[in-house]
Amino acid sequence: MLGRIEKSVEVQRRFTADAAHELQSPLSRLRTELEVTLRHHRDSAEYEDTLRSCLDEVERLSMLTRALLTLARLDAEQGRAAVSGTVPLGPLLEGVIQRLASEAERRRVTIAVHPSPTLSLSVRCAEGLADLVFTNVLDNAVKFSPPGGQVVVDAAAEGPEVVVAVSDAGPGIPVDEIPRVFERFYRGRVTRAKDTRGFGLGLAICRAVVENHGGQMSVESAAGGGATFRIRLPVAS
Repeated sequence: MLGRIEKSVEVQRRFTADAAHELQSPLSRLRTELEVTLRHHRDSAEYEDTLRSCLDEVERLSMLTRALLTLARLDAEQGRAAVSGTVPLGPLLEGVIQRLASEAERRRVTIAVHPSPTLSLSVRCAEGLADLVFTNVLDNAVKFSPPGGQVVVDAAAEGPEVVVAVSDAGPGIPVDEIPRVFERFYRGRVTRAKDTRGFGLGLAICRAVVENHGGQMSVESAAGGGATFRIRLPVAS
């Protein structure tokens, strides 16, 4: 028991330190940019550029704050039964794919949902949180797929669960990084190399949501590239 408590405290300590670091970076950039701009009189175009840059940093801070608040709420709910509803899987996935259609088109990536009667099934989850999970996973799949690539969504009923697998044709995840994919603030080598914007919190939030609703989330990556995320949620009777 003491070992579990010590591990929990260490995780919270590391999380707090990482959160402070992530908050400090955009705040420092904001302060530096504003101080430099105010040192000399500038024309309106330069002031406008500075304001736009600062606005981008404020948006980044807002996104990070929302993610941290979501994680804090999920942590507070651990050990308690999650408030869930009945979410039809087909309309949920259709809505997510429609929202991502323009970004997928811009990147020349197609999203295919394999026809399956199981899409008429429903899962037990809070609707807004289920939407958050599938949006995050599909957005990542589109983001890491190469131009001309395809993201494939498979759904199947397995006993008391519905399993949704999202596969991409991206560079894959190195074997040594797979155990850390769901860690908070973890950003792998591929993510850093592509300079993909993010905080390394999306997948941590997704797994917390899924587990709080009695499900599981896992990832596999083939040696030749590509990754498959599997989301298991209780089927709604």
